[in-house]
Amino acid sequence: MKKQMNLEDKTFCFTYNLYSPDLEASIRRSGVLAPVILKDSRIISGFRRAYIANKLNIDDIPTIITTDSDLDAFLDVIIENIAVRVLNDLEKAMIIHKLLNDFKSGDAILKLVCKILKIGFSEYNIQKYLQISALDDDLKELIYKKKIRWETAVALSNLPDRHKILILLNNLKFNANFSAEIVENLKDIFRQNKGLPSEIFSFENANNLRDFLKNKKFPILMKQERNFSKVMQLLPNNMTLKHFPYFEKDECDLNIKFKNLEEVKQWIQSQK
Repeated sequence: MKKQMNLEDKTFCFTYNLYSPDLEASIRRSGVLAPVILKDSRIISGFRRAYIANKLNIDDIPTIITTDSDLDAFLDVIIENIAVRVLNDLEKAMIIHKLLNDFKSGDAILKLVCKILKIGFSEYNIQKYLQISALDDDLKELIYKKKIRWETAVALSNLPDRHKILILLNNLKFNANFSAEIVENLKDIFRQNKGLPSEIFSFENANNLRDFLKNKKFPILMKQERNFSKVMQLLPNNMTLKHFPYFEKDECDLNIKFKNLEEVKQWIQSQK
């Protein structure tokens, strides 16, 4: 029954976004069919069913009481979920966070769960998911909607004027790859200059913003690129010029395309 449940306790919950329109339609039509599993009054499994039933003011909710330990109950819920759906990175992050901070699990349990979640057990991966779990809700939502990558979200979380940057990215309709590039450049500029240029928020064109940030991040390199482009414009259509990466050497490769061998001979003669 609903009154037996503590709907506020989320100890065992790792589902991101409890709302499901399909499940709501089913509960409206047939009620809650699968029981919600409880330990004392805390929900172990069935958060979505309980959440939607509460939203619809349905009191008749079947329940099962478990006497398992908290850790065993949590592990059972992980396995139960893995069997029926694919967990996203936010949910995996919540599991790792809860194991380390709520259930105080050691390496043996953590290694087992990482194997179940198909996560390589390494310091890098553990820190990755802990960083995701620590993000603010607005950044988690963007990851959930695949608007930005987790690395971009972590970088954004360490920048000033984050909300203004998010508005800018949204207005300029950046995809996840473009957003990653822009935020990475902003992070480097912030590190170099101990601040962000205020001009970035006035841009209305994505490519113009991209060029502006590259000029701020690599002023000498971009100057060389501009000079190189001017030289390229002087070449005839059958010639292309290539420089060393990052202009590490002064030499350039010139490629000339000829229509036939006779044209090659004529060109050679003209060079004498």
